[in-house]
Amino acid sequence: MNRIVERLSGSIREYRRDSILAPIFVTLEVIMEVLIPLVLAGLIDDGITAGNMNIIVKLGLVLLLFAVMSLVFGVLAGKYAASASAGFAKRISGTISSTLFKIFRLQTSTSTQQQVSSPV
Repeated sequence: MNRIVERLSGSIREYRRDSILAPIFVTLEVIMEVLIPLVLAGLIDDGITAGNMNIIVKLGLVLLLFAVMSLVFGVLAGKYAASASAGFAKRISGTISSTLFKIFRLQTSTSTQQQVSSPV
């Protein structure tokens, strides 16, 4: 299993940065998505129930900030994930093509040698 992962990870090469950044941004997006309901609960408990307009405005701005940050992190996660996956597909396709070409060339040379060396 590790051997397969090592061979496949060789196909990442120049897309390594994108492959690392994509899950980081997904994690940050999820953190923002988890924090939003917590801030909203605080807004309801401390602001709306208590009738404290100052808290409502502050936590409303925090909610807006978290929503924008979540959106930005989601867009960046999608961008880097798409780039990493397209780059990986390009590299793995080239690797598969070159491997198949080597196999075909080996089979062709072997069959040619057999034809030349065997008398008819």
